[in-house]
Amino acid sequence: MQQDYRADNCSQCGNGTWGVLKNIKDENGRINLIRSFIGPIRFYPDKSGYFYVYNYDCVNTAHATQDELVGKNLQEYKDCKGKFVIRELAEAARQGGGFVDYFWVKPGLKGEHKKIGYVEPIPNTEYFIGTGVYVEGGLS
Repeated sequence: MQQDYRADNCSQCGNGTWGVLKNIKDENGRINLIRSFIGPIRFYPDKSGYFYVYNYDCVNTAHATQDELVGKNLQEYKDCKGKFVIRELAEAARQGGGFVDYFWVKPGLKGEHKKIGYVEPIPNTEYFIGTGVYVEGGLS
């Protein structure tokens, strides 16, 4: 049930993002719009739900809770268990979307926590959008 909810949220946000991007031809304009669009969105009762956007080269385009990642290439980033997180997310998006388990920093807490992420391509762009849920008891 919760996985369906994440997938639906991500799909709607990705399609909505394309809806506003399709008339913007300037790449910097598109990037700024993506950042403005996803930045304030929070969901789940504890507000730990958010969106992030990467391009298929694993460069972070926007991240709602970790501004320090914006513009960074995370192709070589491994989580605490050794998984190439962004590579796997990009591959799932290339396949049309899907779920990926990994560890990531949870907003407001220290250390990496287990997360089940869902990504989907933003139609007609070189970007994919993702979200996820942190798994209880999933501390690294």
